[in-house]
Amino acid sequence: MLPFLYPRENISVQVVKGGSGKTTLINTVAGLISPVSGSVYIMGCSLNEIKLSDRARLVSVVPQHIPYTFGFSCFEIVLMGRYPYMKRFQTETDSDRDIVLQSMAAMKITSLVDETVDKLSAGERQRVFIARGLTQQPDLLLLDEPTANLDIQFQIEVMTLIQDLSSNGLTTMAAIHNLPLAARFCDRIILLDKGRLIQCGTPDEVLTADNIRRVFNVNSYVAHDLLTGELELHGINLITPVPSSVQRMRVHVVGGGGQTSEVLYTLKTAGFIVTAGILNDGSNDTRSAWILGLEFVSVPDPSAIDEEIRVKNRHLIYAADYIVVCNGVFADMNLINLQEIEHCLKVLLVEESGMLPNDYTGGKATKVYRALRETRRITSLERLAWELRTNRTEL
Repeated sequence: MLPFLYPRENISVQVVKGGSGKTTLINTVAGLISPVSGSVYIMGCSLNEIKLSDRARLVSVVPQHIPYTFGFSCFEIVLMGRYPYMKRFQTETDSDRDIVLQSMAAMKITSLVDETVDKLSAGERQRVFIARGLTQQPDLLLLDEPTANLDIQFQIEVMTLIQDLSSNGLTTMAAIHNLPLAARFCDRIILLDKGRLIQCGTPDEVLTADNIRRVFNVNSYVAHDLLTGELELHGINLITPVPSSVQRMRVHVVGGGGQTSEVLYTLKTAGFIVTAGILNDGSNDTRSAWILGLEFVSVPDPSAIDEEIRVKNRHLIYAADYIVVCNGVFADMNLINLQEIEHCLKVLLVEESGMLPNDYTGGKATKVYRALRETRRITSLERLAWELRTNRTEL
């Protein structure tokens, strides 16, 4: 049973996660299948108590697999949506035909009135069947994978039209796989996983990096676009399960100045347990650590580093099998980090050019780093994972 309330508002809801029961939920709400437990209520009435003819006027379904229906014109297909309002052997009225034309106009397909459906593109055919659903004049429009197998142009086109319907007062509910489309076009999200309701709420509430990691097993980047303000999502990489019999190596990364992200990503995708610190809040390094789901320590500025922060960072350092130092910009934060690990033995320095970075600590950070260079192994980003796996770092 999936306990959630679907309010009657001008909203569009997307149900995400493949194989989790999206189509089953759509069909259950439509009354095409009966729930194993619980009940479906529409407009305050139990679905089982509503006559089929009345149900067809309340709820309309656009299926995932659109038939070609050879020989039927687009007008005839859309007209089929008026059947719940017709008596046996009754033909369509002028009012029915007007409603058909209005629905086709809403889907911007009036030019296809006389075209046969089998000659249409996938995007055009999808709009025809959405128009058929509209002619039922439902209170709730259900769409199962409305953007499946469509090019990006048609995906955006179809979702924009559905959003327009929602803005004009029609409640819509769609099953969809595409998370960026869901984030962009939907007011509410129902997130399912293996038949279980994970969360229901706004895109900001539901489509978080933590939820995406939990349900889809993917590290992701989730943020608001600087230009549009819309929520944007990008899958970064799959989270590879490691057998319990395999001893995973812990690596603590020291760096900053925005130079650490690539090292964090390289180590994480190579299967290491990665920690980092102390990072600067709001930096690309901190954002990367958060996206990758790493344990890390961060502060807004060096003055915020108190004894509690130092203890947390030392815990990560001492728990690590190896320390990896990035050759970034030397600032006050980097100086503190370098001082914390200068007596550690298993340290690997990552350098690409062999040049020392700019030092904004009056040479203090460079002095500590030079001392590390004299006794620790230096490697490149490309060889980093190999160096760690072969335990070539000097003890």
